[in-house]
Formats: sequence, C-alpha cells, structure tokens
Amino acid sequence: MLGILPTEVILAVLSFLPLRQLQRLQQLSKLWRNFINVNESEIHHAAARLHNFIKPNANLQGAQKSHVWLRHVRSWKDLCHSYSHLERRWEGYEQPNAAIFGASGKAVWRFKVDEEQSTVITTHFDGGLRVTAINGGVLWLLPHSELHPYAHCEYTDGYLVLTRRGQGVDVWRRQRDIRDIELPSTLQSDWRQQRARASALQSPVSAEQDNRGAFVPWTTIHPPRSIHALRAVDSTLLLASYDAQEAYLYDIPSGRHLQTIPFDKDPEAMPIDLSYVELGRRHIFVCGDRDVVVTPLDPSDAQTFLKFPSQIPGFDELYQQKAHRVLFDGDGPIYKPSTDPDGTLIECICEPESEDLTPLDPSGLRNFKAGAYHVLVPIRQLTPPI
Repeated sequence: MLGILPTEVILAVLSFLPLRQLQRLQQLSKLWRNFINVNESEIHHAAARLHNFIKPNANLQGAQKSHVWLRHVRSWKDLCHSYSHLERRWEGYEQPNAAIFGASGKAVWRFKVDEEQSTVITTHFDGGLRVTAINGGVLWLLPHSELHPYAHCEYTDGYLVLTRRGQGVDVWRRQRDIRDIELPSTLQSDWRQQRARASALQSPVSAEQDNRGAFVPWTTIHPPRSIHALRAVDSTLLLASYDAQEAYLYDIPSGRHLQTIPFDKDPEAMPIDLSYVELGRRHIFVCGDRDVVVTPLDPSDAQTFLKFPSQIPGFDELYQQKAHRVLFDGDGPIYKPSTDPDGTLIECICEPESEDLTPLDPSGLRNFKAGAYHVLVPIRQLTPPI
C-alpha cells in the first residue's frame, strides 16, 4: 500500500481507523511508523472526528477552550491521548485524579459545571446560588432571599434555568455572551428577576472585570401547570408536571412554547410519580417509582413507545390495589394513593366491603379529600414486597 497509493488516498483510508488500530499499525513496520509520524496532525485530527471527541468543524483552539482539562494540549495527538486516558479511567483501567472542591460551601443541593469558564454553579439546601471558580473564589451569587431552598438548576450553552416558587421557571444568561446587547423585545424578565439581579450586584462578591461567572435576567417561562421536574438539553427545556401528567417543551433562547406531550398516551394508564425526566432527540423519558415510560415527540404517533416496569416482584399488583380510584361514585369506596412517612404503602377504604371485617378503632381513621368530598376512611396496612 505504501509507495503504491498516493498519500491523500492512504490518509483517507486511515481516517476510518480507530486509535487502537492506528497504534497497532505503527508497530507493524518502520515504514508505517514513519508515515504516521510525518502525517501525525492530519491522522489524529481525523481520529478525533471519528471518535466524536470534537465537533465536525472544530479547530484545535476551539477544542482547547471547550474543556478545562484540555487547556494543556498542543496538538491533535495530545487531544486524542487525553480523551483516551479519560475513557480508560471511566472504564476502570486507570486510576482517576480526584480532588475535593470546597469553595462552593456546604449544603450543596444541585450543581452544574461551566467548563468553558472554569466555574461551578451550585444551589443549596437553605436557598441561594453561588458561581465559584474551579481554582477557588466566589465570583457571583444570589442570596438566600432571592432563591428558594432546594432549587433545581439546569445549565446549557450559557443559559441558566432556575425553578421558582409557584408556577414558572427563570432563565438567566451568561453576561459574557451578551455584553452590551439589548434584551430582545420578545423576551421579558419579571420584577422578581430584576430584584434578584439588584441583590446580586449589591453582594459582597462580584464577577471579574470580564464578567466571568455573572448572569443577567433573560426571561421567565410560565407553563400551564405546576412543575415537578425539568431538564435542559442543548437549547430545549423539558418541564414536567405530575398534576397534569404532561411534559412541556420550550425553546430556551426565545422562551417560546414548542410542544405539549402526555407522559403516557394510553388514557387508561395509571399516573406516573415523577422521579426524573430526560430529553432525547426523538423521545422523552419519564422515570417514576413503578416504571420508566418512553414517549415519542412526534405528535402523530398515538401510542407510548415503550415501558420498563419495576423489577420488584408483585410491586405493580400491590400499587394497583392501593391507588388511583379517586372519584366519588355514590355508595362505592374512595381510594386515594398514599404512603406513610416510613414508606409503608396503605390502602384507604371508605366503608367495609365485607361483613367479616371488624370495626377499626377511631385512631385508625384518617381524613382524606377526593374532589369536593371529605371522608374519614379506615386504613388497612399492606406489606410492601421485599
């Protein structure tokens, strides 16, 4: 092959070889080793694209700035080696470098990393938000009075999404990205965001002169129902409501509503208790305590794509026994899903279903509400499966 085909053709063929095959090829002969060394930059650039280490049109300088741990690379070969070591560490073949990051303070609830600016964004158990430099030092913060405890945060492409009390989420944008650009007229941040920004400016810490770590209000998104989970991927925000059993998709830069998707397109499906949501290119993934539901984004698809039920034996049958008949139907029973603080599942019965049932002590009665009706119901404990 060498000495027969033109160099351009050989390089085109080698662009389809993964790094391990290139390493083996170098060991095949001195001729191959010399050829790869002479064309090192082009070969490893192609390998970086093949392994998706970089975006198709990225240059070396852009790749260096994309991650803090790539700042040291000086060539495409260095970049490929850095990613290879990272993969081996994830696979357990190499010992990772671990360090304790304490600059963000205690009681951290959620965190996101901005590798481009080398900052860590954290929300806290007792409220508030901090933006901290990875090498130490608080750059910017929202005080406890401006962000509620246990606030969820999402971060993507310079946009910071924060939950708020009530029905909505706030979108902030990295100040370095907009500088003196005026806020588009189609976007409106409300008085709460403006007050929070004023509090941030008056805080004892401030961002660096180049606005590293600082954010400015961008817009407020008001979904139709209360939000219990969210996820930001690229420029799309997924908001999920347990009450409505729906997901709402928004375009983050414009704040525009894109789509409403029911969790489960089966009208007879039982409600899903929200634990986590994820957004893919063609589906949303809703994780509950009983199963994971995969639903297509395409509105023309009338069926739920896939369900992964719980692997706990008997759990689904037990759940159906104790939950989800919440309508008052005359003399019939009222069921309301419930869980004791210790995790014990309970079944609520409006009236004895059999004469064999002995009356319960009044201490075993609890007050439940179903629609406009208030009833005292005896509680019968069910033992969860092990």
